[in-house]
Amino acid sequence: MAGDRAVVSVSVQGERVVAQVRTSVPLLPGLTLSAQAVAAKEPRGEDEVVFAPGVEP
Repeated sequence: MAGDRAVVSVSVQGERVVAQVRTSVPLLPGLTLSAQAVAAKEPRGEDEVVFAPGVEP
């Protein structure tokens, strides 16, 4: 969706994961389009889940 020239970065900041996408706009030289998404990390939960026999996380 972002194109071949897009720059995608993902970083972890404490309990948050931040993803950012930047790209230039071919029809408007000098303009950069960017978007950022922030999500909270979830606990892994292995100690809260009972797995079926023979199934591993």
